Amino acid sequence: MVGMADTTLESNFGDLPMDIIEEIVLRLDPKSLVKFQWVNKHWFSKINNPKFMILHHKQQLPRTLLCFQLNDGMLCSVRNSENFSEISYKRFPIYKNNYNNKRQIKFVGSDNGVICWLQQYPYYSINLWNPAIDKCKKLPTSPVYVSCPYTKLYGIGYEPLNNDFKVVVACGGQQFPKWLNGGFFRKGEKICVYSLKTNSWKTIDMPDIFSNEDHDEMQITLEIPNRENSTVVNGSIHWAIYYSLREIMCDLTTKVVAFDLSSEEFKLIEFPSSLETKGFSIKSICNLFGYLSLLTKSSSTSSIEIWVMKEYGVWDSWTKYYSLDLGTQPMLQCASDIIIWEFGHVTHNGNLLFQPYMHKKNTLYFYDLKSKTLQNIELQIGFSYVSNYRESIFLS
Repeated sequence: MVGMADTTLESNFGDLPMDIIEEIVLRLDPKSLVKFQWVNKHWFSKINNPKFMILHHKQQLPRTLLCFQLNDGMLCSVRNSENFSEISYKRFPIYKNNYNNKRQIKFVGSDNGVICWLQQYPYYSINLWNPAIDKCKKLPTSPVYVSCPYTKLYGIGYEPLNNDFKVVVACGGQQFPKWLNGGFFRKGEKICVYSLKTNSWKTIDMPDIFSNEDHDEMQITLEIPNRENSTVVNGSIHWAIYYSLREIMCDLTTKVVAFDLSSEEFKLIEFPSSLETKGFSIKSICNLFGYLSLLTKSSSTSSIEIWVMKEYGVWDSWTKYYSLDLGTQPMLQCASDIIIWEFGHVTHNGNLLFQPYMHKKNTLYFYDLKSKTLQNIELQIGFSYVSNYRESIFLS
């Protein structure tokens, strides 16, 4: 069989140099590339090399992943980031229960073509899934699930130095009422980190990342936008948080918490001070052109802004990339449509997605920054989560 494959390969490529052949192979779609690895030992070794996997991943077109919560599971729709037309869709490979059709699926995030999702019913499980090659892996039960019955925070990221995917689970709410959504990132909290390479969990203690803050013991995390969604930039997982330094609900401070996938250390990233004074809130945290980016919304007007951290980790490198007054858009006639909106996302190329009116779950607005045009996307069912996405062969 190997000899026949070699002959076919030579007849297809003729006398082309090997580096040219590799460039051609790099442009294959994931399913074809996975099949191609069985041509011979050379290609099996080549294609399963982490460096080759990363190169192939970078060759794939960037897309937008839209997830829909269904009564019997979840559906993911891959969209063109330029015009938001649908390219393909697939069902999440949920674990079914013959006695109850109810499914509680939550999207955690995606990185390097691998999606992390959480199934809470009929039993709890964290899963990694590569929809491009239909590969899914159920993770061992995390220690924090056994020890913590409260609200949890999740994140996923690829660590290239060790060719490893990591999943982070933090627990919150132990010391506060559930309605506070609080307690995350407090000193001494147990954080669980899963490594795909070892297929195991380990527990680390949360350091005091607020040590430079002027606060008392009643530090409370009030809200984490897109709780189950995480964003990877510069080798770190990021979450945006709002917190108060007092027991009462006032004087909210906005920060970004980052978890370095290599060093497994947490740190705080300062928010642009000019936005603090303007009364903006974070609607999403995104990876825009490889930069850590924030989509913000004014609490009192119809203005939204995109902020980009031009030099990662440097507070004063925050730059306003784009601003838009939704009140100038004729498609949005109702004032409540403009001011009251609960969802927003920035695609890889800077286009905007947002859902202005909380009662219109099946309506999504797509704004093209180049043409400055607003498009109303009518959906058959309401979406749940969104993420930037590129196909890959990881998990193969």
